[in-house]
Amino acid sequence: MDTLTWLLLEARRGGVTVHPSGDTLTMKGPKDHRTVAHLREHKTAIKKFYAELDERLRRGQQWLVKAHAKLWDQDGWPVGTPHMVEVFNTNFDTWDALDSLVEPRRCPVGGCDPDSPALCRSCGKGGGAL
Repeated sequence: MDTLTWLLLEARRGGVTVHPSGDTLTMKGPKDHRTVAHLREHKTAIKKFYAELDERLRRGQQWLVKAHAKLWDQDGWPVGTPHMVEVFNTNFDTWDALDSLVEPRRCPVGGCDPDSPALCRSCGKGGGAL
């Protein structure tokens, strides 16, 4: 996971939310949280991150759907190697963490397929779990 994503997740865990709106960022939460100064310092990168987030999540969901299909045969038996499962799980965890940063809350992919192995929090009603 990249440093900027980690920073935004750490801020979220501390009760600080970042709301991008056009050319500005609004932060809500404890003003004395240790991430606030870093968030301000990286304002330009954060705006770019949020501008690209929906597309990143769309591409990530497409990858997860294709990878998930390769882990099972047509009868539902596992055929993926342990390494394939590990890569899938790592990418799924990252996708889910990125989805948790969507502000304001909405489906970032324009409507998740209910058969997808990864559903956003809006379409999955609270979880991106399998």
